Amino acid sequence: MADSYAIPQTRPGLRSVLRAVPFAQRFLWDVHKPTMLASWALTSLELPLAAAHVLAIQAITNALVASQLETAFQWALVLLAAESVVLIRGDLSLRFNNRMKYLTQVVLRERILEHQQKLPYSVLEDPGFQGLIGAVRNKLHVFWDLQVSLRTAVGALLRMVGLGALMAILPWQASVALVAAQTVLFATYARSTVLSWVLFSMEQREGRRALYYQNVLGTPDMLLSARAIGLHVPFLQRWKEVSSALAKQKLKEIRASANGQLLGDIAEWVGLCLGLLLTMQGVMDGRVAAGAALAFITGYKQLAVALSNLSSTLQELQEESTYLPTLQKYFEIAPEPQGGAPVPAAPLTLEFRNVFFRYPGAEQDTLRGVTLTLHPGERVALCGLNGAGKTTLLKLLMGVYAPTGGQVLLNGVPLQDVAPQAWRTALSIMMQQDPEYSDSLQEQLHYGRLEHPVDATSEQRALHLSGLPSVAAEFPRGMATVAGKDYATPEDHPVKLSGGQKQILAIARTIHRPARIYVFDEPTSAVDPEKEEAFFARLPDAMAGDTVVFVSHRFSTLRRAERIIVLEHGTVIEDGTHDALMERRGRYAGLFLLQAKQYQHT
Repeated sequence: MADSYAIPQTRPGLRSVLRAVPFAQRFLWDVHKPTMLASWALTSLELPLAAAHVLAIQAITNALVASQLETAFQWALVLLAAESVVLIRGDLSLRFNNRMKYLTQVVLRERILEHQQKLPYSVLEDPGFQGLIGAVRNKLHVFWDLQVSLRTAVGALLRMVGLGALMAILPWQASVALVAAQTVLFATYARSTVLSWVLFSMEQREGRRALYYQNVLGTPDMLLSARAIGLHVPFLQRWKEVSSALAKQKLKEIRASANGQLLGDIAEWVGLCLGLLLTMQGVMDGRVAAGAALAFITGYKQLAVALSNLSSTLQELQEESTYLPTLQKYFEIAPEPQGGAPVPAAPLTLEFRNVFFRYPGAEQDTLRGVTLTLHPGERVALCGLNGAGKTTLLKLLMGVYAPTGGQVLLNGVPLQDVAPQAWRTALSIMMQQDPEYSDSLQEQLHYGRLEHPVDATSEQRALHLSGLPSVAAEFPRGMATVAGKDYATPEDHPVKLSGGQKQILAIARTIHRPARIYVFDEPTSAVDPEKEEAFFARLPDAMAGDTVVFVSHRFSTLRRAERIIVLEHGTVIEDGTHDALMERRGRYAGLFLLQAKQYQHT
């Protein structure tokens, strides 16, 4: 499946530009149509302003030579008016550009986040998608860059048309030199574009690896662990190697661009010298009006700039258009289906009927013929060695994945036919790798029910059952303590919770969420035995009538369940109460006695 999210390998060229420009334009029109209209209106002024500038200079010079002062004054007013428009246009363009650039970034980030919320979780887990979304975030600026390049190219073309009056007096040798200069420049720009694309492709492969090493070496917790096992030295060396390869490619691109610019500048200089000498000779011979020399000097530079802008922006359009398919591909990923059957109002029975499951790209099944039923109001524990399939079973219960064989049924209805959002609303889940948020303990307690009214009874139950007040009491600000330093400010006086404290907070949040089924994946693995004992002692009374499923490797936790399901190699091998499984002297009993023996030796 990872290949289905691979970054599109679009080569630079006219075809990529023709595909990308309409896509970008539609997006930008949606962002703010009035600003876009105003920006294009300002771009259209390039033609009359360029023509007015050259014609006015030529007319003023000719009038002065002929001592026609009134005519010279009139054309001077025309030139001043044109320059005034240039000044106003420049200011307005800057304002519109900055406004659209900001709005584009904001709207694009918003749409990316909105689309990501709609995607199936199975997509978010896919490694190929992780590479795709990384590339998308790195190229947020492309929409606006493409628009700027397009407007600049159109403006350069209009300016060249407006400078058409110059072509009548421009010696043909100078025209040839000018075109040759831009041809050289465009060819080198084209090479630079290809090198840029190679660099972009490398950044999505080697760049992600470099970022991984950089995060390990730059994140305090990860660096502490890396130093403890001596990993920081080889990782720093690997980061240097990858960064060096990327730097070499970037420098190659910079050299190609600089070399092209130098050749173009030389050719442009040759054209200026040649054209000026020939124009002056024409003036001296009487074949060319005196104003032509001054018009040539000013007009040639403007024409050269217009041609240079056209060459560079055509190159930029090609380069930027190669990145647009990445954004297009992201937005084309089908969102999670919103329709489906409602969750039944009756007590919920969840049945796994001969369920098989294989992860995309895996060579073998993770679950093999799992058959079991979770009845309403049960407290069920899943146990087994690492890799037995416990977490995978939970993901199928959550609806993250659909079985590759067999069925998961909710009150007899296939779970994939139930509306995903409705099913998630019926669940409250504490994952093994629960994220660390940055907010007060009080606010984080309510994270699971922000869309619901305040319920003091539910809050008190969550606090009592989890033991969170004892954690809050360890800090001067109590429940107002901000936990999670990563996104907090110094004014928050944040604290970093221990592993056990984070688990207690997560337990409280999970219990406080109104749900039909509660799932705890290793809820007390980092909690001290005293708090764990208190939690499970209160659990039967506090959550009576609720369906509770928990996963654990600690048999002190498992024995609290009314029913224990043992998985091994992706299948259910035992199912029963603690006492019944101990009497059977099977796999569960063996593991239980082994762990008990280890505790006795310690």
